[in-house]
Amino acid sequence: YISADNTLYNLDGKNFGNGQPKEEVLYRTLEREELLAFEAGQRPQEIVSVAQYCYDKGQELHQQLLARSSFKQDDEIAKLFNLLKVDTSLTVTEDVELVPIDIWQRFQLTLSDGKNIPLVYLENGNKITLFTHFNGKQNVPNSTLDNAYKDKSTIALVDLTGHGETQADPDRVRPYHQLSRSLLWQGSTLCGVWTSQIISIVNYLAQKYPTKTITLHGFKETALACIYASLGCTNVSEVILEDAPVSYTFKEVSEFFGMALFVPGILNWGDITLAIALSDVKFSSIPDKISVSLIFHNLLFGSNHGSM
Repeated sequence: YISADNTLYNLDGKNFGNGQPKEEVLYRTLEREELLAFEAGQRPQEIVSVAQYCYDKGQELHQQLLARSSFKQDDEIAKLFNLLKVDTSLTVTEDVELVPIDIWQRFQLTLSDGKNIPLVYLENGNKITLFTHFNGKQNVPNSTLDNAYKDKSTIALVDLTGHGETQADPDRVRPYHQLSRSLLWQGSTLCGVWTSQIISIVNYLAQKYPTKTITLHGFKETALACIYASLGCTNVSEVILEDAPVSYTFKEVSEFFGMALFVPGILNWGDITLAIALSDVKFSSIPDKISVSLIFHNLLFGSNHGSM
């Protein structure tokens, strides 16, 4: 054992140890060059870094995806939802109206799994824009809200699990590091949790306001959840993606996205572009990257969406 002054001692127990200080074994730290598996510049070309292997494998899987001759929409959506672990049975079981703040109505939504989702709502027109932001609803830019209001859209903002009012403690490693990893260990995904919650909230809004159309507007990682949610509900007419990735096969490792992005096996299924192509709703992107996905959609299904 080690004493308070960091001296190493033999244990003093029955038939072993004497409690006397123990001589430490001398060791030296190896130099970096001694730890190399290959001499500098001598690494075989077929042996690459983990990052390069992942990128090359992603490109290979992407080419295999493009080479497929046909897709069954319902089957591909079912496979994706299985990867995401989407709970399509999730519903809003209770909504409690809270004290309003200025012009904003406030609600606490209780879901069938017991989680609470805060919702703020501003009535304005015959369509609803549901905003989700990876850092919480308070970070949706005022200019974005102003534009939606000028466009005669009712505004709804929610905090999904892990951000805004539902965030217990900020993650000091990187956004959603602990939450995402814990869900992965449990066989779930954070993006799947968000997708399930968005679907349940959309269904709730559609039931409560049946004459209004619904647009989803997501930022970064929550934009991905909006894409996936559009595959699971019939009440969404448009999805607006802001600062969203268009593919999982990016070349450079970036700190722009957090760990909510991770979905094990996603590239074996397809990619973000395939999810967009499978959806029946209108998509737009800020900045405008969506043309990549529209081209992919036409490659898969042709210009006539009804061919699926």
